[in-house]
Amino acid sequence: MSERPTHEETAVTEQNAVAADYGTSLPLFHRTVRPEWIDYNGHMSEAFYVLVFGYATDAMMIETGLHAGYRESTGCSLYTA
Repeated sequence: MSERPTHEETAVTEQNAVAADYGTSLPLFHRTVRPEWIDYNGHMSEAFYVLVFGYATDAMMIETGLHAGYRESTGCSLYTA
């Protein structure tokens, strides 16, 4: 499968953010589609949408304070389905 990216690899920085409107969205995650994620029709395979969504959820959790320290101290987390 794919190696989980670090927060530093995926976080949107001032250098790579593109004129974001923070009133409507908060860009937290950026990932380039890998060639092995492409199916026989030239589209990203459904399985990899789930993988990327999981990475984006992790980035959102870190940004909103639901990081490892929070989970360890409260025993709480977030689950998406």
